[in-house]
Amino acid sequence: MLTKNIALLATGDEIVDGVILNTNAQSMASRLFHEQMQVTQHAVIRDDEEKITQTILSLLSDNDALIITGGLGPTTDDRTRFGLAKALQASLELHQDVWQAIVDRLLQRYEMTNIPLSNQQQALFPTGAKILENPNGTAAGCLCYLQNKPIFMLPGPPNECLPMFMQHTLPILKENHFGQKTYFKNWLLFGVSEGYIAEKLEAALGSLNSSCKTGYRVTFPYLEFKLFAATHEDLQNGIRIIADLIEPHAFNDAAIKASELLNKALTNNHQKISITDTITGGWLEQLLRTPELNSQLHFNSNDQKSWHLELSGLEEYWQAVSNAKQVTFHLTLTTPKGIVYKETKHSLNYQQRNLHYVAEYACQFLLQYID
Repeated sequence: MLTKNIALLATGDEIVDGVILNTNAQSMASRLFHEQMQVTQHAVIRDDEEKITQTILSLLSDNDALIITGGLGPTTDDRTRFGLAKALQASLELHQDVWQAIVDRLLQRYEMTNIPLSNQQQALFPTGAKILENPNGTAAGCLCYLQNKPIFMLPGPPNECLPMFMQHTLPILKENHFGQKTYFKNWLLFGVSEGYIAEKLEAALGSLNSSCKTGYRVTFPYLEFKLFAATHEDLQNGIRIIADLIEPHAFNDAAIKASELLNKALTNNHQKISITDTITGGWLEQLLRTPELNSQLHFNSNDQKSWHLELSGLEEYWQAVSNAKQVTFHLTLTTPKGIVYKETKHSLNYQQRNLHYVAEYACQFLLQYID
């Protein structure tokens, strides 16, 4: 079965100008990926009716579905529904039930008795559109079709857009078989460059005559490596052939950051830890301190009744040693019973990113003993 492609389009001057981030696209794309659906394009366009129309037609020429977000408000700069109607060569119709729902919501929530007529714009939809209810706002969405390709129009605010995406868009895409069965595994590799490890992984996988494909994403000091295959057998063969290359760089099999795992471990076992940290510039504390763990963590103190971690070193960075290609730091962990574990770690000099590297490494060091 051929893969069906999905495009995402966000409208809004504030996104184009960088005033706000397009977090809707990130959340939707991530969910679609995990539902084994393929997003091929992200587009952002200004609140310009003609450009919206042109972009809709362009995206649909290369894709099988389109999800549009934003521009469904009551003001003159909200042009999405107008641009969509032009792309469909359809007129806009006033849906009285939607208008009544808007009036009721504004009356009940804000005690508005004189509803601005401009809000009627939010009840206009292209002829033949299926209305998608919005339980969290006045901007209902809709589903239209162009050449049998579904077009979803959703509001921009994430607290409105994302619930509608989950309630309406995702089920309809599933019903229309946009998902493709794919087998997948990912790893978080620590402190290894993309170029270095990718060359080795690709060479190993290249020896297989299989459907395996790879993907990489850097979130320093981690590198996420993803392996995809069309069959379970191909995936298992791929895992087998790269296992020895992955093992030295993977903290765990869960593909979860050490700091996140440490937070969970401390929440579960209620261990108290005092930490003397003079080298991460507060980054380790920022990773670990949460309201839930606040009573368990004590920074820059040495409580003899708790576990105590001391971080030291990193002089090459803090003393700005010129041309230092490596840095060295030390970890000393003392248990409540006085048992001491020590480690000295050498790593490449990542400049300011050394702080992130050391903080995550310290979390993994702690996990070895307290979990």
